[in-house]
Amino acid sequence: MNIYKYLKNIAFALLALVIASCGNPDTKLHSIADLEGSHVAVLEKAVSDKDFKKQLPDSHAKHLKSSSEFLLTLSTGKCDAGIVEKQKGLSILKKRTDYAALPYGETDSTLLIAHKSILAVQEEAAHDGNAFSRLIDRLDNSLVSHGYWRLILQGFSTTVSIFLLAIIQAFILAILLMWMNGHKYIKYISKPLSYFIKTIHDVPSIVLIFFFYYFVFASANISATLVCSIALGVYTSSSLMKIFKVYLGQIDKTQHFAAQMLGLNGWKKYRYVILPQAIKPMQGFLGSEAKRLLRATSYVGYISELDLVKVTEVIRNQTYEILIPLLLVSIIFLVLSHIIVETLSVICNKAFKND
Repeated sequence: MNIYKYLKNIAFALLALVIASCGNPDTKLHSIADLEGSHVAVLEKAVSDKDFKKQLPDSHAKHLKSSSEFLLTLSTGKCDAGIVEKQKGLSILKKRTDYAALPYGETDSTLLIAHKSILAVQEEAAHDGNAFSRLIDRLDNSLVSHGYWRLILQGFSTTVSIFLLAIIQAFILAILLMWMNGHKYIKYISKPLSYFIKTIHDVPSIVLIFFFYYFVFASANISATLVCSIALGVYTSSSLMKIFKVYLGQIDKTQHFAAQMLGLNGWKKYRYVILPQAIKPMQGFLGSEAKRLLRATSYVGYISELDLVKVTEVIRNQTYEILIPLLLVSIIFLVLSHIIVETLSVICNKAFKND
């Protein structure tokens, strides 16, 4: 197991989370004039370009359409501060307590929002603590205090369920088609079916999920999770069948004759002679297909099912926190991918020992 590589990737992701959570303590905003020459986010034309240039002639305005995009721009440091209409600004500050505001211009209908660590005029900023405490506050706000961790668990359960159901179905269907192709009396059924499944792989998997959900199972009382797993299982079986066909076909025919001479027929021939020789070169491709299937489970969110990726959207809309849910879900997918590859390796090496 190359655990070091995966631990290193996780460490880098956590480091990025800490960096993104930290403000820049060397930059202090005492007034609007301190933003001269900076990049400023403007939400939904809260201020006109003419007024902006009048206040900050050397600064650059970045116009944004949604509050989540506005917060993401500030959180990632693409803009130093943001200008927003007062009511929307107060709504943002209510959900994101690590940000504060200054009045923008002569009226109080518009606010200038920035992270507390750079807003020197905020009294509480002095007691805001260090970078680690700010990170803990953001984790608490986006995952713990409002119970969003339960959504993460629910999304995790949905993602894993879809993957397991789909991968089992894909292997069974691919093996069944390979078996049917080997019997001349069943070829009349298996060949059209094989061609159909091969053709399906040329269609995007999300389109296939829509087709199954809105047409094939439209009138059936089946959950979106099950429909998605069926669609992805059919989709993945095409790739698995191609892999099986290529690597099993590369085994020399003399190996088949030798197995038959030893009295090994049917499944025993493949179990003890053919598969041990074919499994090692195909193992990497099987792992790649499994990881591709895992990533494709995120499409279930398009049919209103709450998976890991959909959960990040829910948390973002509720808390205006983007980075922490995204990085958390990315780490979960990274760990799941590692577990899948290592599990596949253990199964292949234990069941079909290679020389």
